[in-house]
Amino acid sequence: MKGRTYRYYTGPVQYPFGYGLSYTSFGYAWKRPLKKAYTAKDTLSFSVEVSNLGPMDGDEVVQAYIQYPGLERMPVKELKAFKRVSVSANGSKELDFSIPVGELQKWDLEKNGWKLYDGHYKIILGSHSRDEKIGAEFSIRN
Repeated sequence: MKGRTYRYYTGPVQYPFGYGLSYTSFGYAWKRPLKKAYTAKDTLSFSVEVSNLGPMDGDEVVQAYIQYPGLERMPVKELKAFKRVSVSANGSKELDFSIPVGELQKWDLEKNGWKLYDGHYKIILGSHSRDEKIGAEFSIRN
């Protein structure tokens, strides 16, 4: 899959995965940030506040991407959650997200099975795959 789809391609693109147009702009802020460390049994739970920075009502699709440790065959990033929210002009709304750590497993060729890799990860929130409005690093230890 190297060089294919938003998960493995790092070159320039005209329209990133999840791209859309709007008559307004949005800002994100952490309400309840991630913890710094997790195990396989945990869940990534966090909240963000989405603010409409413009003069018109609008809808935003908040997309949560995971960046994996820099190991061979790992995707550049991967969409793990998204939520659509309608926000009135100059208003804001809070969104809660939960992603089980077990969903971050990848296929291991040596083990010939699913494996959760130890290491440093990053969550990125934005409106498309090339957007990073906010992000946070965390680690996983089995």
